Amino acid sequence: MLKLKQHTPGFTIVELLIVIVVIGILAAITIVSFNGVQSKARDTLRQSNVNSIAKSLELYYIEKGTYPDYGFQMESLSWTASTLKLPSSVVIAPGDQPDTGYTSFYNGTDATSNADIKKYGYYNRGGTRAAPTSCPTSGCTFFNIYWYSESKSAWQIVQSKNGG
Repeated sequence: MLKLKQHTPGFTIVELLIVIVVIGILAAITIVSFNGVQSKARDTLRQSNVNSIAKSLELYYIEKGTYPDYGFQMESLSWTASTLKLPSSVVIAPGDQPDTGYTSFYNGTDATSNADIKKYGYYNRGGTRAAPTSCPTSGCTFFNIYWYSESKSAWQIVQSKNGG
């Protein structure tokens, strides 16, 4: 009498390959969506930081009657901490590593180059938005703060409440 070969339990090579392909597809989808979540989180932090900075600048304007100048003020960590009451976690943009004692502000005149993507731009002027001038001795009358949105791939702007 012939003995029938017993079937041993296990997976075939085709079944294993299908499972590996499915796992690979799921991993790729997860990685892509995770990267999007990270950039949106950094954008949310930047937006929150810029809003906090703008509020502090408005309080400064109410107290002093002018917005601060860029030089030696907005670029200094000690000045923003003591005068605007802003911690370094707010004035140093996510991903930027400025020199010790400095903020992430550059003297921004408009939405700028790729070199400034990890920084905040601070643009202040006298006069009006329609006819801006250099800040007179009486002080600056308005500001713009620029920041780059990774998820939108575009520059965003927050303007002072005072339009000059």
